[in-house]
Amino acid sequence: MKAHNIRTLCLIISIVFYLLIGAAVFDALESDSESSKKKALELKLNELKKKYGFTEDDYREVERVVLQSEPHQAGRQWKFAGSFYFAITVITTIGYGHAAPRTDAGKTFCMFYAVLGIPLTLVMFQSLGERINTFVRYLLRRAKQGLGLRKTEVSMGNMVLVGLLSCMSTLCIGAAAFSHFEDWTFFNAYYYCFITLTTIGFGDFVALQNKDALQKRSSYVAFSFMYILIGLTVIGAFLNLVVLRFLTISTEEPDVRPETGGEEQRLQPKDTQAGQGGVRG
Repeated sequence: MKAHNIRTLCLIISIVFYLLIGAAVFDALESDSESSKKKALELKLNELKKKYGFTEDDYREVERVVLQSEPHQAGRQWKFAGSFYFAITVITTIGYGHAAPRTDAGKTFCMFYAVLGIPLTLVMFQSLGERINTFVRYLLRRAKQGLGLRKTEVSMGNMVLVGLLSCMSTLCIGAAAFSHFEDWTFFNAYYYCFITLTTIGFGDFVALQNKDALQKRSSYVAFSFMYILIGLTVIGAFLNLVVLRFLTISTEEPDVRPETGGEEQRLQPKDTQAGQGGVRG
């Protein structure tokens, strides 16, 4: 079996195994909490039905109204600032789910917008990541020269360390800012930044959704947009360095040279054959 086929098979097995581990851990951590919250909610619901004399149909109607009104509690989502926010979540594939088109025309445009915007954005972040890594490598080389070190070559380990520190710094800066603006704990703000910049986008924490922030806090809106775009660039540079380099390592087949002299000679480069012919002559 070819080497790159073996590697692909190993990667597939690793991902399946990783998914099984994740499922087992999340089951252990979240299942009991989910069950207890469900029981508590059912008890509270029964109390409300008895207190206000709700029938099942009445409750379903109230529930429907509450769920439909929830997105509007954050203020106007489809003015220009909110629409720009939504466009960012589309082309970066974050997709919080805090807002979604309701009209057929909006849904149609969203699909066409994403088809063009997502690959364009991925290419942009890929290109920016390459440029950033080149610039960082240059700075590290100059720093080593300034320190008078003998070896001025920048190793992959140096680049990974700088990339990791850059990612951690970006996440910490964002966590400090969002914990201040949103009144979240630092841990929850850090979690929000991580989920956002890795484009997972669960939507359990979404910035700019309180007190009509999209319309009334322009400086915070500008910071949030810039943080998402710059943060994605930093994370993209790190992933470009680690993931793509890993995927392109030694994908070529190793040279297999048959024992027969004629075939071995045919596999050698032409200049080598010519050199051997000159020696024989």
